[in-house]
Amino acid sequence: MPVPDNVIGRRRTRQPGASPAGALDQAFDLSGLGHVRHLAAAYGRRLRLTDRQVAHLLIIVGELTANAVAHGGGHGWLRVWRQGGRLHCEVSDEGRGMSDPQAGAAAPDPEAASGRGIWMCRQLCADLVIGCRQGGGATVTAVLDLGRPLPHQQPLRSSSRLVPARSGSKSPVPGSNGSGR
Repeated sequence: MPVPDNVIGRRRTRQPGASPAGALDQAFDLSGLGHVRHLAAAYGRRLRLTDRQVAHLLIIVGELTANAVAHGGGHGWLRVWRQGGRLHCEVSDEGRGMSDPQAGAAAPDPEAASGRGIWMCRQLCADLVIGCRQGGGATVTAVLDLGRPLPHQQPLRSSSRLVPARSGSKSPVPGSNGSGR
């Protein structure tokens, strides 16, 4: 028998606030991370998001829900909804909360073993807000702009002209530096 959406194991989670009509609302724990990603993909397709937008949504959902499980008490609540030209992805948990609302604003140290999830989410969305919930826990809301691609999301332009290599560097295209190799 399937577990109701707002029950994780034998523990009932508190649903944070009312959701907009038509929103995806889903409780999750470690065993349900794959399921929430599947639901988010289906929701994105139902909204007719582009493949790239669905991929970005899945990365964001995956990172934020995994963080909630790892750092937020082992479970959480996912809400996704569209409001005009923006898609909101909100993950709430009942952990200790996050002390730094600017977490992930700077690129992580390449040598660090962790700390990339929130940074990656910030790279894929127009806005990311980290807040503490009254009574404990964190709420992280990523907002994707669906109206137009962000500059780093622009499709690559196809061009027949070669871009010259910088002076003193090897050309990325064999034969394009006139050497014939």
